[in-house]
Amino acid sequence: LKLKFHQPEMSYIEGVFSRGDRRLGPVVETAYRAGALFSSWKDHLRLPPYLEALAAHGLTVDEYLAERDPAAALPWDHLLPGPSRGYLKAERARALRGDLTADCRFGDCAGCGLCNFDGRASTLPEQARTMDIRPRATAPALAQPSAEAPNPDQRTDLGAKTSHFRVWLEKTGEAAYLSQLELQTALERALRRARAPLSFSEGFHPLPRLSFGRALPVGVQSLCEWFTLYLREDMEPEALAATLGPQLPPGLGLIRVERLSLPRRQPQTMGETFRLRLRDGAERDARLAQWTAALAAPELPFTRRTKRGEKAMDLRPLLVTARAHGEAAIDVELDWSTDYVNPLVLMGVVNPGLDPLDMELMKVGQRLAVPQGEPPQSAETTISTRL
Repeated sequence: LKLKFHQPEMSYIEGVFSRGDRRLGPVVETAYRAGALFSSWKDHLRLPPYLEALAAHGLTVDEYLAERDPAAALPWDHLLPGPSRGYLKAERARALRGDLTADCRFGDCAGCGLCNFDGRASTLPEQARTMDIRPRATAPALAQPSAEAPNPDQRTDLGAKTSHFRVWLEKTGEAAYLSQLELQTALERALRRARAPLSFSEGFHPLPRLSFGRALPVGVQSLCEWFTLYLREDMEPEALAATLGPQLPPGLGLIRVERLSLPRRQPQTMGETFRLRLRDGAERDARLAQWTAALAAPELPFTRRTKRGEKAMDLRPLLVTARAHGEAAIDVELDWSTDYVNPLVLMGVVNPGLDPLDMELMKVGQRLAVPQGEPPQSAETTISTRL
């Protein structure tokens, strides 16, 4: 028997903020100044700073978690999502009675207030000035006046895998502070805006079929990131690049799109080159000497903390070369074919005492290799962008 559960303390404080109002803004700042950091990590979450901050501002947990009167004002009443408050209250009452609301694309109007066709007054006045707001069927064949609700045979096969691509990106500037999960969300939204016909996984919670290389540490920039994706409809790589590029947020720049084969396992990252740029150029030679010493050493012992405890490892096999670049930078080539460690951790081991605020780290090259046992075209390839 394997039991999974959400941390009760985290659910407790999440309940407060999910139902909170603007009075919680000062509470967050007070809790932060009292030491509440990385609270979304369960091993860092501490309730006392939040409870003390609530008390300091004259608030209690109960007033946020207690049952609310449906007629009372809500913290988000000033937002205008479209459906009126009256409609949402009526739908709540219907749900509590177990009544169903029919799909208005194929039945009567539900009276949500969004539409503006046939003389209706929309609750979205700004959009209603320039847009025709009405129920729309997603499949063209269902947009006919005589259309009925879709049956399973009419639905698009969202799981079809018709084409496979690798997309190369730059991740620079403020985008370097996106975590891997935030990056994935940003790319999914960009692909949706680009109307890319993504292929989705099966099951109760379908997800776009996206795969990523090694996660880039937060704060590290890159000139050569990649992810792969499947589409359910074929597109030319140039067409995908032309539609996706303009939809990427600032700091994420599209480099190119490559077509991949469908059945074969694809090349994966086996090595990377990072550029360590020092804010104090005079320190470059001393730091390079530390890399030279590490490369000459027979071993470089390191103890890594894991969920199962501490694990001893030798970092020396991960080091390939280190060479000067310009007057204030060092290019370090790393080999991930046997093991992996966070590059920032590796920099700290070889260059002890180097403050993260005194350096910038940027990935400038990747070495890809097809898994062993594949046909001859699985020879190792080098993909790099160097300045």
